[in-house]
Amino acid sequence: MNRTATRNDNFSRLSPEEERTLETLLGDEDPNTYQALEKLILRDAERYIDWLKRCRLSDNPLVRRHAGQLVSKHLAMTSKVRFLIFCHTQPENLDLEQGLFALARTEYPEINADGYKAILDEYAAELDERIRDSEDPYEILEHLNTYLFDDLGYEGNQQNYYAPDNNYINKVIDTRVGNPVGLCCLYWLLGQRLGQPITGIGMPGHFLIRFQNNREEIYIDPYNQGRILSRKDCMRMAVALGLEFHYSLLTPTTSRSTLIRICTNLSSAYRKTGHTEKALRSDLFINYLNRRINSTATMDF
Repeated sequence: MNRTATRNDNFSRLSPEEERTLETLLGDEDPNTYQALEKLILRDAERYIDWLKRCRLSDNPLVRRHAGQLVSKHLAMTSKVRFLIFCHTQPENLDLEQGLFALARTEYPEINADGYKAILDEYAAELDERIRDSEDPYEILEHLNTYLFDDLGYEGNQQNYYAPDNNYINKVIDTRVGNPVGLCCLYWLLGQRLGQPITGIGMPGHFLIRFQNNREEIYIDPYNQGRILSRKDCMRMAVALGLEFHYSLLTPTTSRSTLIRICTNLSSAYRKTGHTEKALRSDLFINYLNRRINSTATMDF
């Protein structure tokens, strides 16, 4: 290591005296003190983050609370930037799973995405045992639906349809409820793990799943317990939603368009609940997801 790097590292490291002083300020009940400290720390969060994490174990409950808030804010800011970069640089058929968890971290920055992926792996392993000897598409879908909706208890959140958490994959797995696109994403991710010809159908008003091989074209409604639909059923659903049906409504959607659909839901949900800042954050994500990939474009966030 060169001497300049060593000097800079030593300069950036907090001394024991600085840590004690900052911890005293972190435990101050005056909100003005906390706000000033927040500005100082978030301006150069990497310098303070290890100390803040230790402060979350303090005996002082106010120090613990303030430290936790600052760690969460720093991680949220970092997660937001990472998701924007992801939106800006990935192709149209981006990795849906990676995108869903990157989006989830913007609201829940401390989630363990690998832990949730392990849960999905467990689901897929159990399903693989059940469908291994099945070739009939309807039998395969029956196994999927029985496991998800009967055995695991996943269901559409009809009690709180517009709750923002219905859109975040981690909360769908935690609570086992979601909106149409949230539950469809879960179904879609499992289909990918199982090597099944499953994709999303972004019909306006109600997201669906399609299973299609060289023999069958089957539509599935995970929000309604995996109800099996024909193309005519989808046509009737579209008309009931006030849409003029045309077959393009049943065109498979891309992963990027699915993330746009989710962020649009979030923007609306946050406005309904008065969380304007989070709604604007969702609008920013939509803006970046809608941009065409351009390696020379300026990142203006």
